[in-house]
Order: sequence, then C-alpha cells, then structure tokens
Amino acid sequence: MKNRIRILYVALILGIFILITPTTEAETSYPYLIKVNRKQCVVTIYEKDETGKYTIPVKAMLCSPGWDTPLGTFKTPEKYRWRLLMGDVWGQYSTRINKGVLFHSVWYYEKDPATLANAQFNKLGSVCSHGCVRLNVKDAKWIYDNCPVGTTVTIYDSKDPGPLGKPEAIKVSAASKMGYDPTDIWSANNPYIKNQPVIKGVKNKTLEYGQSVNLLTGVSAVSSTNVYISKSIKTSIKYQGKKVSKINTSVEGKYYVTYKVTDGLNKKATTEAVFTVQDNVNPKITGAYNLYLNGEENPDEATLLNGVTAVWHGKELAAGSVKVTLKEEKNTDKLEIYTATYKVTAPNGKTAKKVKKVYVDLEAPVLTGITDKEISNDTVVDRNFAMENVTVSDNYSTVSGSSVKVTITKENATQYKISYAVKDKCRNITKQTATYTITNFLSFEGVKDRTISANTYMGTYQALIDVKAYNNGSDISSMIQVKISELVDGKYTVTYTIRDDKGHEKTAVATFTVE
Repeated sequence: MKNRIRILYVALILGIFILITPTTEAETSYPYLIKVNRKQCVVTIYEKDETGKYTIPVKAMLCSPGWDTPLGTFKTPEKYRWRLLMGDVWGQYSTRINKGVLFHSVWYYEKDPATLANAQFNKLGSVCSHGCVRLNVKDAKWIYDNCPVGTTVTIYDSKDPGPLGKPEAIKVSAASKMGYDPTDIWSANNPYIKNQPVIKGVKNKTLEYGQSVNLLTGVSAVSSTNVYISKSIKTSIKYQGKKVSKINTSVEGKYYVTYKVTDGLNKKATTEAVFTVQDNVNPKITGAYNLYLNGEENPDEATLLNGVTAVWHGKELAAGSVKVTLKEEKNTDKLEIYTATYKVTAPNGKTAKKVKKVYVDLEAPVLTGITDKEISNDTVVDRNFAMENVTVSDNYSTVSGSSVKVTITKENATQYKISYAVKDKCRNITKQTATYTITNFLSFEGVKDRTISANTYMGTYQALIDVKAYNNGSDISSMIQVKISELVDGKYTVTYTIRDDKGHEKTAVATFTVE
C-alpha cells in the first residue's frame, strides 16, 4: 500500500495520470460466481439468491479451454486490458484465474483489435487453448467489467453443459487470416458493427398446378460476419390472409412467403416473395375415334358422343362437358363423309379439341362367283373349295376374300349347303348361299405315285396294277382309259380317265419313277 501511494504521489508531481495494471486489490463485494465446464466448453455466471448463495444462473458463454486448464476453485487475482500471451500474441479484457491461466479474448497477432486470429475465433466452443479460457470480446469484457478481483471461479468437467445450455457459436469468414471480433462493438472501426445478414435468391415465382415446390431452392443467407447461415433460414406462408403450413399447388392463388434469418450476433434479416399457383393444365378428350356407320345408323349427337369423355387432373368431367359439331364433306347415294369436331372447356378456362371423320356407308359388299354346283362323291368340300372363283368388293372399304365367313353344312348324303357372309368396315353385311349336289359317283382306287425298275416295261398293264374304278359302288375298272407320257427325267406321267353314261368324267394322275 505504501508503494502504491508513492507511485501516485510521483505521478501527481509529474502532472500526469497513469492507469495502473494489473489490478491486485480485491473487491469487498462479489456479485457473481463463475463456473467453467471444461468438457462442454461453457462458462455459466451465477448470482446470489435471497439466502446469499450463488444459485441463480444469469448468463452462459461459449468458451475454449484446454485440457491443461486446471480443475478446482480459484479466486481471480488481477485483470489486464491487453495482455501479452504465450506465443507473442495478445488478448483483450484478460482476467487471471490462477497462475498462468486467464480468461481472455481469442488472441490477436498484434495489440490491435483488427488483428484477431480468424481461424482461432471459429474454434470457440471446442477444447483448443494451451490452458487459458478463451472467450469472445463481448463475454471477456463482461467478466472484466462485472466480476471484481477476488471473484470465485470453479472449473469442472460434466456432460451437462449447465442450466442455460451451450450458446451457439458465432463464425467469421476464414478467407482472411485476421480481422475483428464481431462482438467487439467497442472498436470504432469494426466493420461487423454496421454489417447486417443478407438473404439472397428470394424472388417471386409462378408455379404450375401440381408442381412440387421447395421454398429454399436457390435461396441462401450470409451472416453479418460473412459466413453462410442458409440452414438457419425460417419460412412462413400466408394464403388468403391466413397462415398455412405449405404451398398447395393443387389450389390456385397467391401464396405470400416470408423468409427470416437470425445470425449469431442476433442480427436479423427478413424478405418476402409471392408464389403464384396457376392452373395451366389442359383437359383431355378420350374415346373419340373415327366412326364407321352403315345405312341403318345415324350420325346423331348420341352416336357421336357414345363413349366420349373428358378428363382433367385425372378426373372425369361431368357428363355433357364435351360438345360435338358435325360438318358434311361428301354425300352420295353410296357414301356420306362428315367431320366431327369435339370440344371441351375445363373449369380453369383451358380447352381441348379433337377432329375425327365419320363415314356412313350406304352399300353392302358385293360377292360374285357363288353358284350351285354338282360334285362327285369324293370331292373334299372345304373352305378352299367353296371359295374357288369367289370374289368380294366394296364401294368404300377394302374387303378381301379372307374376310368372308364360310359355313358348310351337309344337309344329307348327296347335298351340302354353303353359306357366305361378309362385313365391310361400316358393318354392312352381305349374305349368300349355294347348294352343292353330289351327282357324279365316279371314283378311283389305288391311283398313286410309284417306283419301277429300269427293265420294267411301262405299259397299260403296269399302270393298272392294283388300280380300280367305281360308279356309285359298281366296279367299272374295265372302262379305265390310260394315257402314258414319254419318259422325261426318268419319270412317266400316267393319266387315268373314266366316264359314265351321263357324260360325267373323272380323271386321276400318278407318277412312275424309274430307278
């Protein structure tokens, strides 16, 4: 005390005032208790309750201690406005805890508030110091200003960060090596004082009906400390003056979206955009095709709209939504051609149109070559035989013989009924019948291709071996006429012919190959 009085006395004699640091005199009143949770990197400040005990938490601070930070309870012995630290770096608002361990700001390269180590500042909230307890300037200054020398500090480890939790870290851009502490509002040149967070990319948008929407697509936010904080953006939506949880793109109208963000310095930014949902979906006409009608059918509205519907947003519109008009293009005594135009208007005013043709065919197909026939009893009566010399034509459609339906019915032992039916594209039907009567009972037995040796004489005898002929069951083999061709390529062609007394003739052919 005598030394201090002597210093002040000398200072007065010299006519100057000197700020004495460090401060070593303990205060008589200690309003706060400081607890440091080394494991969770949190400083919690407590004040006294009515009983005088430090039980009321009033402030939580993010810190960076080290694993060399000592556990235990200490009394702060002194304070420093600026303090030279290990490594020839400086700390602001330093309060000694014990020996070489202090509360101080994140270190500076020089005794200059513009030389903060940005990378070290971004480590606040982690264990990374050599033993001191690092704080941001705001918190270091608070302890420096509000906790007198002699304040109790307890350092402990716990999984529980404390009653006020762990504060969120403030980050600065690491693009530059050094800068200002953003909480240092006492440095007049600190650019962070004027900086404000900014929300970017927010703009009005028009959404299609049913479109998926993400309000944050293309939107970002930068804090007042020049770091991206896009994940902190909050949105709210109003539709027709009421708050809603999302934009329903199935409901037309204007949705007012508010974007808000708060950075680590509790600075806020707000902006708005209007999302307009427009229903530009066109309806679709289904079931409208070219129509092919026959003379018994009319191209009236009921026929034209049969099976025709309109679909909009996957749902069928009400009956009567589709309108149709008919315009005549050609009208003859055999064929009428029209243009049918289908139209529909959806509730959103969007329209759809389809144009189709309507053909009214007044003439049925024509079958030619169908006649009654007399056939022999060994005739194979099948579709191929029935369609010999039969043709089909139509005035409009392309109708082929394959489209003719043939029905063969054997009426009795000597008679077949052949029914023909053909339909054109417009469903006009033509039907005809023919009768096949078995009147020729001539038949052969044993006529077949054979192989003979080279020394065999090819004559009538050889040709008639095992060959017989019948007329209605009676053997007329003696009446067989045989014609043998010249030998060509080692083969004879043998033609067999028989006739009855009515002039009917039956012919059969066989080939004899010479070995």
